[in-house]
Amino acid sequence: MQKSKYYPLPFRIQMLYLNLQKYQRSKLFSCVTNTREMISVCLYALEYLQYWGGNKEVAKRPYLCFDNENTHRLFLVDSDRIISFALDLNVKVDNPRLNDPKNYIKGIYLRQHPITAREISEARQLLSNNNDPENLYCYNMLEDDNTVLDASIHLFEHFVFLEWGYVRFDYDPGHSNGRLHPTSHLDVNFSRSFSYKLGLKEKIDVNALINIIRTDTNCAELELP
Repeated sequence: MQKSKYYPLPFRIQMLYLNLQKYQRSKLFSCVTNTREMISVCLYALEYLQYWGGNKEVAKRPYLCFDNENTHRLFLVDSDRIISFALDLNVKVDNPRLNDPKNYIKGIYLRQHPITAREISEARQLLSNNNDPENLYCYNMLEDDNTVLDASIHLFEHFVFLEWGYVRFDYDPGHSNGRLHPTSHLDVNFSRSFSYKLGLKEKIDVNALINIIRTDTNCAELELP
């Protein structure tokens, strides 16, 4: 019996790729030094992710990669930089054939709440209405605005309290300075007060970074001087 080509139920994906336009790159690869900037980048990534229409055979840099199964992370990949951070949301697509150009995202969910363009836009409104980075946790005055959906507030709160696990790979020969600033290195954490570097012997790609982060692959080892 021939199998049906139809997939009536949303299929939870493993890896999703999205080529980025120039204007999208400028939003996603901007400097991140605090939670406000981190939330802004993530909201832009969610906005662009909605327009995914099947994986391309070859992902051209810059591109976005989302791992929905193993690490639950976004990877933003450019020629000399890879940025990775947590995105603890559930993304479902129409069918399991990820290279199908007719495939599309069936839904993005925060627990039971569907996340649409409205929730993303209103979460950005909550962020922009609160101009003090030290007071991201204090937004009770916004809850009185009945035009903002509860799901939008839940999304904003989720990102305010999320442990981002920010890691950035840099290939930076122009500023190389021995072991003080290796050509290839990982920047761990985004805040200037608590960020630190881990030097690498060679340039790595996104697959190598994913293997470093995953807990079910061989652990990377540090070689101390």
